[in-house]
Amino acid sequence: MLRPTGITRRITLLAWSVSLATLAIFVSIIIPEQKRDLRIQLESEASGVAAALHGEIASAAVTEDYSSVIDHAMQVLAQDPAVDFLVVAKNDGYALIIERDSWRTEPDIDPYWRPGVRRPSGAIGVVPVFNQRLFHYSAPFDYNGIEWGWIHVGLSLESYDRSSRDVNERTGLLTIVCVLLGLLASVSWAGHFVRPIHRLQGVVERVASGDLTARSDIRSHDEIEQLAHAFNSMADAILHRDRELSEAKRDLEIRVTLRTQELSEQIVARDKAHTELAEAQKRLIELSRLSGMAEVATGVLHNVGNVLNSVNVSATIVADQLRESRIAQLTALVQLLQENEARITEYLTSDTRGARILPYLYKLAQQLEKERERLTQEVAGLVQHVGHIKEIVAMQQTYARSSGISENFALASVIDDVLGITRPGIERHGIVLHVNGDGLPSVNADRHKVFQILLNLLRNAIDAVKVSDHRSREIGVHSRRLGEDRVAIEVRDNGVGIPPANLVRIFSHGFTTKPDGHGFGLHSSALAARELGGALTAESDGADRGAVFTLELPLNRRSRAAERAAA
Repeated sequence: MLRPTGITRRITLLAWSVSLATLAIFVSIIIPEQKRDLRIQLESEASGVAAALHGEIASAAVTEDYSSVIDHAMQVLAQDPAVDFLVVAKNDGYALIIERDSWRTEPDIDPYWRPGVRRPSGAIGVVPVFNQRLFHYSAPFDYNGIEWGWIHVGLSLESYDRSSRDVNERTGLLTIVCVLLGLLASVSWAGHFVRPIHRLQGVVERVASGDLTARSDIRSHDEIEQLAHAFNSMADAILHRDRELSEAKRDLEIRVTLRTQELSEQIVARDKAHTELAEAQKRLIELSRLSGMAEVATGVLHNVGNVLNSVNVSATIVADQLRESRIAQLTALVQLLQENEARITEYLTSDTRGARILPYLYKLAQQLEKERERLTQEVAGLVQHVGHIKEIVAMQQTYARSSGISENFALASVIDDVLGITRPGIERHGIVLHVNGDGLPSVNADRHKVFQILLNLLRNAIDAVKVSDHRSREIGVHSRRLGEDRVAIEVRDNGVGIPPANLVRIFSHGFTTKPDGHGFGLHSSALAARELGGALTAESDGADRGAVFTLELPLNRRSRAAERAAA
């Protein structure tokens, strides 16, 4: 389980990484675009120079006198320091080469100066003849429909290189600022989203560790706040039930103490000993039932703890999903819009990057909606876990109110209730459960005692299976008819088993093989089964061979008692 700072750090790093990736894409697009604009400026300037020579060359093409072309070209070179050379090349190979301080003719110039494709073009590179890095622009010259030759213009790259450096420096500085702002925004958003989850997780851990007074105070105005309210309600119910159980335990201890004193005084009178012991036995049975209720309640709190572990896991999943949120992309987009706030309308309609913002916002909104739906589903699962805890507590209260009353009930419903309480522990330990026996008739008995016996047997089976060395953990609950007037419920497991020497005293008071056991559960269950007119037996083939506990019950306890009285 991640610490709160770890979760915040991971969400921050993820959001910052997304910001850096977005910024890298932006920089990789904007720098080439700006350099392309600089090359377009060079091409425009060169095209203007070529156009200025066009008229002079047209006159020279008629008179074959190139002196005016040379004079005009020298003036252009003198006026514009960016122009390094001018070359006029005819298709027959004759060329006029004009530099800043000289000019010359070439009767048969290299084919490089007579391109095969007649269209204007410009490129940066090392130019033959001059052997220096320049921007070379070439434009075809046609006269009266005749392909006469080419005009070549060479421009210096000093201004271009200086502008490129300025673009790189400004872009680098802007990138550093954006990286720092992205980090600051990522830290802020991560803390904002994860803080309520951490607070709720801390409260859940405190309640799971036994602090039932812990409460969550979250005012996030979303599903997390609703979850916190539901959790507080659940914790209030558990605390109330715990206080009731504590009071019942204190009352039970007082009653046991008083009864022990009474028995000590009655030993003096031997003539009344048997009568008093018989009465004490009846009262001890009742105390056993009350102690069993306390044990069942302890089991309920244990199962509530299992469900709280699921709540804790679900809260961690919600934090992980928030960590993967793409909300940081919205921050980068808002920052981009702020940078173009002064021309926002033109930016969104005319700029190629700005025109992509609205479609991107639509896709981002869809993604955030999907994230909200996933978080809503996870929170719904948390609410379901909380509802399960409420059901466990309510079920225990229902059985506590029905104690001591014989009633007609379906045996399958009691089995379902027992499985409902123990199912979190069964699922947690990876146990395979087999249940059969539908269609059994109704039973007339004390529903709470039957529930207490089956719950104790199933909990013992879970304990036996989870500490065994078997790869497959299995428990079976099977019900069947025994003749006309009895039924049997078997609880089977493939756990640690029972050695033959322990089978004869498995139901004795105080006997237990568990490190934390008290040897009272099976003893009280056997007494309760006998009081119901039935029996509780145990079978096992030995250690690590599993065990079978069978509870036999009459269908109608009152009819069974009447038959014994008549006999």
